[in-house]
Amino acid sequence: MGSEPERDTICENDWVVLQSSDGKKVLGNVTNNSSVRIGKRKRKIGALLGKHWGDTFAVTAQDFLQPVADIPEETPDEKDMGTARNNQHLQDDNANQTLRQSAILKLKEAGVHGESLVQTVVKHSSTFHSKTPFSQHKYLQRKRAKFDIRVRVFKPTALTVCETYFEKSPEKTMSLRADALGMVLGYSGVRSGARVLLYENCTGLLTAAVAERLGGNGTVINVFTGHTPPGIEIIRMLNLGETRMKTIAHTPVELLSHVHEREVEDDQPLKYGPREGQEAGGTANGNNEHVPSAKRAEAIAQRPKRGEVKRWIRRGCDCLIVATRFDVVKVFDVLLKHVAPSGCFAAYCTHLQDAADLQYALQLSKMAIRVELMEVNMVNHQILPGRSHPAMTDSATGGYIVSGIRILSPNEEEPEEQS
Repeated sequence: MGSEPERDTICENDWVVLQSSDGKKVLGNVTNNSSVRIGKRKRKIGALLGKHWGDTFAVTAQDFLQPVADIPEETPDEKDMGTARNNQHLQDDNANQTLRQSAILKLKEAGVHGESLVQTVVKHSSTFHSKTPFSQHKYLQRKRAKFDIRVRVFKPTALTVCETYFEKSPEKTMSLRADALGMVLGYSGVRSGARVLLYENCTGLLTAAVAERLGGNGTVINVFTGHTPPGIEIIRMLNLGETRMKTIAHTPVELLSHVHEREVEDDQPLKYGPREGQEAGGTANGNNEHVPSAKRAEAIAQRPKRGEVKRWIRRGCDCLIVATRFDVVKVFDVLLKHVAPSGCFAAYCTHLQDAADLQYALQLSKMAIRVELMEVNMVNHQILPGRSHPAMTDSATGGYIVSGIRILSPNEEEPEEQS
């Protein structure tokens, strides 16, 4: 089973990542009438239909997107970026700009927009020409981000979606940074053809990232508690396609205690709970039982069979990934025994104490070797002559990761396939 061919153009109901001039990202679902918030206002994004990934668009005065050519990145001459000149005599106040807000509004009403408006604002700045070339460059970037908004459309991937959520709603993904996501996938050994056992509370980010990396070859067993998988909205945002979506098997945790048992339901698709038909908007029959709609029933029929998932788990999983807001030690007590010997695991924790407790528990269990605890730390730097320094707005930490390799404890037996 191979991966689907990649599409070069944007189609109806595709999700996109829009990056504006100031570097901020936003997610949007493309339809004829859809809109997303870019800057301080909502803008129509229907013009993206049929366009190519990576294209650049300008925001018009009517809040529509219009295709434009890329503006080459301007960088000040390094010869003029030393420390000989400085801005110590500049006063940062409104008196430096002689063009008032009322005049800017009149210019907009007269049809002056984009780069023309930016150059007009620069022309009326009394301090622009006395700034250093580097300060002039940053000044132009700020004004273009305000008066000449441009966005570039990117394909949603695990990287771009992770960065977008970390900027907008980090609490929904447990503040999982892109570098931490890459380390979790790497230390857990996710690869094409692997069986990955997964438990997460990151709105589906890790599930989608694993499915993306498998490329349609392998299985993602996403274990959840409760009646239905909670918070998996990110999975649909990656435009994974039918082949990759079929690798994901949402599995209730209660199934893990019945993997060695034969049940009547083994030949039926996985069922998530007694309220499934009710939650799907089904109707009630004469016995007061909820019957799912035809569309929902078709989706249920496409799920893997309960007995098939039990067989996957009996054989032992190749990888284990855990990112939970709950007791991570208890989660590992339930899941680690279903990992095959020599399988890798990785757990993401937002707090050091949780990671330390897990490391200590794994060392005592005699079920893992090479148990390591590491802090995810990545600092962006500005590298310029005389102006190199760390970024002032970076997060303090990217969380903590506990990784290791599964081994058989003295009282365990090698997992076997049962007939």
